[in-house]
Order: sequence, then C-alpha cells, then structure tokens
Amino acid sequence: MTGTLTVESIVSARDDLLSTDLSPDETVMINVDRGTYYGMEEVAKA
Repeated sequence: MTGTLTVESIVSARDDLLSTDLSPDETVMINVDRGTYYGMEEVAKA
C-alpha cells in the first residue's frame, strides 16, 4: 500500500482487516472508528 490515503484504499484495508479473525473487541474498535478520519487512517496503515 502506498502512503496516499484514498477512500478506496481505506475501504480496501478495512475490508481486509474485517475478513481476518479479529477478537470482538478489535471488531468493535474498527466499527466505532470507521466514522472518523482518524479511525480510517489507522485502519489504512494496518
């Protein structure tokens, strides 16, 4: 992934994360954060 954040890259990274085996707490954190730019940025970096 490049350093450029786009809606597509954020959604793709988030979908990749959600398709892995996350603990319930991790899933909740991602879902809570997804409405904020900060949360999406952190998901995109993962």
